[in-house]
Amino acid sequence: MNKIVSALFALPLLAFVAACTTTNTVPLTPDTFRLDTNASGVLFTGSAGSDTLLKAAQITAQRGYSHFRILDGASGSGTAYTGTSINRIGNTWLANSNYTPTQQVSVVVQMVNGPQNGAWSVAEVIANKGKMF
Repeated sequence: MNKIVSALFALPLLAFVAACTTTNTVPLTPDTFRLDTNASGVLFTGSAGSDTLLKAAQITAQRGYSHFRILDGASGSGTAYTGTSINRIGNTWLANSNYTPTQQVSVVVQMVNGPQNGAWSVAEVIANKGKMF
């Protein structure tokens, strides 16, 4: 009986937290690019903004710039269906639909050298692992 009860809690919990964050980079001009970050799962949706900012800093550093500005941005959140778990307790079958939270962040980044109004320091963002808010 304990195994059945454990399975009832483990499967939905696994679907709830098991997820990831992906970021796609789209070059726009020699000094600008767009980042599109998609995060899903409880552990990842809260960090989508920080992950995007860190990725912007990493790309900016790789291209030899010291600072970057966010020219445009958008974000959204929602839920995604992750599957259905079916469990049996005695003669009773239970079905649960599982959903996980999602978050999307999209920004247009301009790379610049030297401090400028509204520019983020690459070194500072990387040192703080993108957690600037």
